[in-house]
Amino acid sequence: MRVAEHGLADAVAAPRVDDAGRMRQRIDQALIPHWRGRTDYTVLDTAFEFGARFLAVWQAWRETSDAPRRLHYVALVPRLYSPDALTQAHSAWPEWDALARTLRERQPCALPGMHRISLPDAGVRLTLVLGEKAQGLDQIDARVDCFLPDQEFFQVDVERLRHGLTWFSRLATAHSQMLIPEQPIDEALLRVVGFVTGRDRAVASFAPRWQVSAPPPVERRAIVIGAGLAGSAVSQRLRARGWDVQLIERHADPAQEASGNLAGIFMPVLARDDNPLARFSRAAFLFALRLWRELGGVGTAFDGAQCGVLQLDEEITAFHYDYPNEFARITTEHGPAWLFEQGGWANPAGVCRAMLDACGDRLTWKRGTAARLEREGDDWCVFDEADALLGAAPHLVLANGTGGKHFAQTQMLPLTDVRGQVTHIEASRLPPLNRVLCGDGYITPPLRGLCCVGASYDNDADTNLRADSQRENLARLARLLPDLAQDFSDLPLQGRTGFRCVAPDRLPLVGSLPDCAALAASRAERLRDVPRHAGLYAVLGLASRGLTWSALAAELLAAQMSDEPLPIERDLYATLDPARFALQQHRTAKKPR
Repeated sequence: MRVAEHGLADAVAAPRVDDAGRMRQRIDQALIPHWRGRTDYTVLDTAFEFGARFLAVWQAWRETSDAPRRLHYVALVPRLYSPDALTQAHSAWPEWDALARTLRERQPCALPGMHRISLPDAGVRLTLVLGEKAQGLDQIDARVDCFLPDQEFFQVDVERLRHGLTWFSRLATAHSQMLIPEQPIDEALLRVVGFVTGRDRAVASFAPRWQVSAPPPVERRAIVIGAGLAGSAVSQRLRARGWDVQLIERHADPAQEASGNLAGIFMPVLARDDNPLARFSRAAFLFALRLWRELGGVGTAFDGAQCGVLQLDEEITAFHYDYPNEFARITTEHGPAWLFEQGGWANPAGVCRAMLDACGDRLTWKRGTAARLEREGDDWCVFDEADALLGAAPHLVLANGTGGKHFAQTQMLPLTDVRGQVTHIEASRLPPLNRVLCGDGYITPPLRGLCCVGASYDNDADTNLRADSQRENLARLARLLPDLAQDFSDLPLQGRTGFRCVAPDRLPLVGSLPDCAALAASRAERLRDVPRHAGLYAVLGLASRGLTWSALAAELLAAQMSDEPLPIERDLYATLDPARFALQQHRTAKKPR
C-alpha cells in the first residue's frame, strides 16, 4: 500500500538536480509560445522527482501575461522523498524558493493513486500519480498539450513503444508537443507515435496519421439541484473554475435533508483487497482534508474537530497492511482498533455553508422544488410542481439525493432510500470523549452539549423518530462503550431522521447520465460507447459517506464538465460512472436466451 519513500541518504543517488536556469530557458522557448492563446493547458511529466520542471513551468505561468487561465500539471511519481531530501534538493534553486516551500508543504501521503494538490494560485492544478510508472500512465484520463518525458523513458526499442505505449494516441491532441531530453534520441521512436522533431531537436510536434478532433468549447453556465453536501461541493468546485452557477433548493437553508445531521464523521475505508470502495474512500478523505484546509480548516471554517477516529475491529490482527502512520495505524487504546489520526467529526450544515460562502457572487440561489426536466435547444430547463420555469442552462447537475431519481431521465437509476435515525444524548451523561468511536455504529464528541449516536438502517419511509430505532442506537452505544453503567431508560425520544441515497454496489454515481432509450437501440458494449444525455450530470448515491465523499465527487464532476484531467484513475472512475447499471442491464438484455 505504501509508495516507496526515500530518505535523505537516497538524495545522493537520486537523478541529477536540474540546473534551474537551463530548465527555465527551455520552458520559455518551448511552452510559452505553445500555450499562447489557450484558456486551458495540460502538461504530463513522466518523471517528477524533486519537482524541478513543475516549478519552472509554474514560475513561467506566473510571469507570463498571456499564459493560459488554467494550467493542469499531471506528473508520475514512483517514489516520494523525505522532507529533508526535498529541502536539500530545492536549496539548489533559490529563485524558486517560495514555490518550492509551498510544494514541500503540500506533499501528499505516501499512498498509491492520484493526489490532486491544491495550490495558492487558483488557476494551477497539480495532480500527482503515485506508484509504478507504466500503470500510472495507463490510468490517466486527460487531453495532454505538452509531454515532458525523461531520458529513461526513451530507452526502449521501437516495438515496445509501438505495442506498449498506446496511451500516446489516447492522450495526445492535434496540437500536442513533446519537450524531449537534450541527449540524442532515435527519431524512429518519435515517429512511431506520431511525433516529428523540430529544428532544435528540443521540441517534437504531434502529427498523427489519423484525424484528431478538438473538443467543442465549454459554455460555463450550470444549474445545480440540491444544497446538501453534494450540491454545495459541486457549486464550489464549478465556481473555482469560473462557472456561473444557479443553485436550486426547495428549502430556505442548505443541508436540510440527508445532510442535516448535527454531526457526521469523516474517515477512510480500509479493505484487505483494496477494492474500489476503499480506493475512492481513501482518495476522497485525503482530498477533503486538503480542500477544507484551503477553506480555513476543520473547527474554523465550520464546527468540527480533527480529533481522530477509532474504528474498533476484533479481527484487526489478520489485516496485512503497510499504511503510513499518519493515515492509519493499529492501536489498543480502546481495544483492538484502527486509529485514523486525521479523521474526526464535523457539522455537515457548516461544511455546506463554508462551501457556498466560498462561491462568491456568481452563485445565485433559487428557492423551488424541481419537478420536471426538459431539454430545449441547447439548454436544460427546470420546472417546478406548478410547471413554472425555475431556471435554464446548458449544463444541469442533479445533486439532490433521494429526490434525484424521480425525474423521467433518472427513473432507471437503481437508487434506494434508506432511513437513518440518529440519537442525541446529553454529553453530561457520557464519559468524556476525545475521539470519534465507531464500529457497529458510531458516537461523536459533543457539539452544543449533545453527542450523536447512530445510526439505524431501515427500509421504510417513516419520517418520525421511533422508539425501536432509538433502542437499536443505544445497543450500539453499549457495544462501543461496554463499561458504561449508565441507564438510559428515561432518555426522551430525541435525535433526527434522514434518508440516505444508496446504489446497489454502495458506490456513488458521479458523471454524465445515460440516455437509456438510446442505449436500448444501440450496440454499446463499453461505458465509453453508452449514449448520454448531453449536459446532464449527477452526483448521487453518497449513502452515509457524504461528508467524506462529496468534495472529491464534486471535483471529479467539475473536471469532467470542464474537459480537464480527471483526479482519479480511469479504472476507478469506471466504477462510479452513472451508466454502469444501465450498461449491465443492456448487456443482459442482448444475451441470447
